[in-house]
Amino acid sequence: MKKLWIVLIVSLMLTGCSMKSIANDITYDKFEDKSELKEFSMKAYIETIDPVISSKDYIRLDSIFLEEDSNEVVVITDQVVNNILNIYQSYEENRSTYAVINFLDLHIKRLSSLDIDILIYKLIYKVETDYIELKNLVTEAQFLYITKDYVNRLTNTYLDNYEVTQEALALYPEIEDYIEKLYLIISGGYQIRKFEDRYYIFPDYASFLVRYDDYYSEATKDITDILVSKSRNIVKTEDMILMDIEEIAYQINQIEDYLKKYPDSVYYDMLRETYRDYFITMITNEDNIEILTSRVTLYKYDTLSDFRKIRDRYSYTQMSRLLDQMVTAIDENAGQYNEAIIEDIITKINTSY
Repeated sequence: MKKLWIVLIVSLMLTGCSMKSIANDITYDKFEDKSELKEFSMKAYIETIDPVISSKDYIRLDSIFLEEDSNEVVVITDQVVNNILNIYQSYEENRSTYAVINFLDLHIKRLSSLDIDILIYKLIYKVETDYIELKNLVTEAQFLYITKDYVNRLTNTYLDNYEVTQEALALYPEIEDYIEKLYLIISGGYQIRKFEDRYYIFPDYASFLVRYDDYYSEATKDITDILVSKSRNIVKTEDMILMDIEEIAYQINQIEDYLKKYPDSVYYDMLRETYRDYFITMITNEDNIEILTSRVTLYKYDTLSDFRKIRDRYSYTQMSRLLDQMVTAIDENAGQYNEAIIEDIITKINTSY
């Protein structure tokens, strides 16, 4: 017992010394909050970043020209990160897709997976929405003039090297601004390609979404894979089917897998529409049939063979089941084309998913 009292006394003495020392070292003035919290101004931040990310000279993450001090002018604070969705919402309004892609590029290293998922969705939505206004670009007089002697996909290299002649300036005084506009469109999520004798514009997810796949969640990675494939392998223009049956079936299967895996996805309705469009395109292609006489129209042997291969390759899918029903009905009709068979399958496609 005596030893126990000695230990307690020593402990109290040590504690007392420690408390006295702390009291002497940390005076009351050290508890006073003299720092001022700066109020975060979304408007001021946007004014800072806009000249950087809207510039034609902005260098994106995966560029070989990116240096460590690139875009150092922008300081991304915790307040920016915490308010990133509100900042984007305000910035995106009346901005080009080019600038909005660069907005994501500038911030992506600091963002959470959830914020990235949301921004990717908003960016895809903007590309699709702006496309409605841009799709007639290829019929504009200035566009036709710039591309009149060109037959390939329109690239920024071509635009950089385009010689603006006196004739061009006389016809279109603002042609240089127009060329820069085209440059930002091509760098802003779209592709302009020529098929036969006409140019067409399409969304080009392959040009920017693949840059950021290291940052994606599984669900976002899956949707970007589909959109990138769609951009690289264009199924059709307004009046031409550009892919064969096998290639279209591959993309249909990709989409069907996603619809099964993510029935509650924000992309569900968009992909379901594409699924129906591609499937109907595949079975209604005029190249599937051959007209023998005014009364006899047959399905081509190779076409039916391709449908059977696709049915077997993608078994246990809705595509396989519907193709099986279609081919069986055609066989029972001695291989003759019957519009009622196709209409029945289209009805089933439209009620799928």
